[in-house]
Amino acid sequence: MRSAPVRIALWTCVAIAACEGWHRAPRDRFIPVADGVVLDSRTHLEWTSGDYAQSLAWDDADRLCRGSSRGGRMGWRLPQIGEL
Repeated sequence: MRSAPVRIALWTCVAIAACEGWHRAPRDRFIPVADGVVLDSRTHLEWTSGDYAQSLAWDDADRLCRGSSRGGRMGWRLPQIGEL
C-alpha cells in the first residue's frame, strides 16, 4: 500500500494527464444542462462545471462528491480512471 502523499501525487498526475487535451476540445463538446452541470457530448457523462476550492484526500473527495447535489441531481461520484 502506498503512503498518502504518494497516492495524492499519482492522482495528481492522472488528473493533469487527463486535462492535457481539455483546451483542444471542440467548443460544443461540453453542453450546460443544469446549474453547475455540463454534459460531455463525446462520453455522455455529466460533470460538475466547477472544482472544489481546496485539495482533498481521495476518501474525503469521494465522500463530498457522493453527498453533493448539483443542478437538482444527486448520486454524484468521482470518475474511474478510464473515464478521465
